[in-house]
Amino acid sequence: PLASNGGKIQKPQQDFNKLFGYKYDQTGENKISGVSPEGIDFLRSLLTFDPRRRPTVDEALKHPFLQRYRTAEDEPTKQRLMDIHQGAKHDVQEWKSIIWQMIQEFKPPSWINNKQDDDPMSSDDD
Repeated sequence: PLASNGGKIQKPQQDFNKLFGYKYDQTGENKISGVSPEGIDFLRSLLTFDPRRRPTVDEALKHPFLQRYRTAEDEPTKQRLMDIHQGAKHDVQEWKSIIWQMIQEFKPPSWINNKQDDDPMSSDDD
């Protein structure tokens, strides 16, 4: 639900400690299972209740917790997709028609049927 104070999403008022049978002090800085303070900060940012306040993928990848795992040169880059229907006003029938047309025009990527030798999910038994 949106609040009248700037459209922020309010957290549901539930006692999660009672719900899950575990006392968690989210304001404390106690170590959690040996997780570093950077790891706790990273998880806290990803688990922010209001999705508009969560980090983007790029912001998350730049978090200090991931720096030792990250190699910027190995990361693929992709231009932002443009949704031509963003903000469009269509009735239900028009949306159905637009979606059906998109489904009919869909072309799977060329790599979709390529098996990789190092892919643990692929097998020769298929």
